[in-house]
Amino acid sequence: MPLLTINLNPAVDTVCRVKSFNTHHVNRAYEVVKTAGGKGNNVARIARSAGEEVYSLCFLGGASGAWIAKQLTESGIYPVSVEVGEDTRTCIAVVDERDNSVTELLEPGPVISQEQQNRLLDKLLDLLRSKTFDCITLSGSLPKGLTNEWLDQLFAELCSHDIPFIVDTSDSRVLDLLHHKPTVIKPNVQELESWMGTAIREENDMIQAGYDLCRKGAKAAVVSRGEKGLLAIRKECIYKVSVPKVNPVSTVGAGDALVAGLALGFINQLPWPEILRKSAGFGTAATLSYTTGRIDSGSLPSLVNQVTIKKIQPV
Repeated sequence: MPLLTINLNPAVDTVCRVKSFNTHHVNRAYEVVKTAGGKGNNVARIARSAGEEVYSLCFLGGASGAWIAKQLTESGIYPVSVEVGEDTRTCIAVVDERDNSVTELLEPGPVISQEQQNRLLDKLLDLLRSKTFDCITLSGSLPKGLTNEWLDQLFAELCSHDIPFIVDTSDSRVLDLLHHKPTVIKPNVQELESWMGTAIREENDMIQAGYDLCRKGAKAAVVSRGEKGLLAIRKECIYKVSVPKVNPVSTVGAGDALVAGLALGFINQLPWPEILRKSAGFGTAATLSYTTGRIDSGSLPSLVNQVTIKKIQPV
């Protein structure tokens, strides 16, 4: 049951743990962990650890890009990449041990030429012809250079197949692509606020924003709310998902674990409530691991069982 993850702006993710992080001072990390990252590759690793066959479609460049391809391969993931001239970016997350707060520094990534965009689309078409995928995800920021016309072509292709397609990106251009009808768009509250141009504080505001995304064409909007769980808005119904209380060690990558849980739910053809239960459990389990793209598998079954789901009548 293969999963295809599309990661247009991958990165070498570097998590540095410090005893105490102070601005305007020298900070020394006592632990540094590097992973083949970008949100799509985090999704890929979690799905692979759950036993799925996973392909990762990426732009990769330079020594850092080669390192990512090697790491993915060693993890049992099949990288399918288009080479770009610039090095793949590095993203740094500093975890302060005092309160487990996270400070991130994200490089923008390479500029992608029209030729490179066309080559990636060709590789996508080859994959879709040669494999039968059970789910497709597109995660993370969009690199510089991608044209609106190319993105429209990409979404048109991905939504033309009878395959669940999950979108998780903060780029506002995705709003103009929802008419292609992706299966799920997964914003967090901050992304919703940015897209809607207004503060969103009340639950009903989130629901109305989710309905707006559905009116634009998304079949479902799944809003991640951190420790408050999820809201899943569909035209037919709304689900409020509550997660168990835990003592998180890092929230970096929790949203990617959530997407992986959604994908696995679709792959296994679960009903919506169970898809959301799995997704919320995966997202919570990820907060118990220091490494992005990894979940605490030992606690996962218990966490999934503790997720509660309430169906809300449409407003």
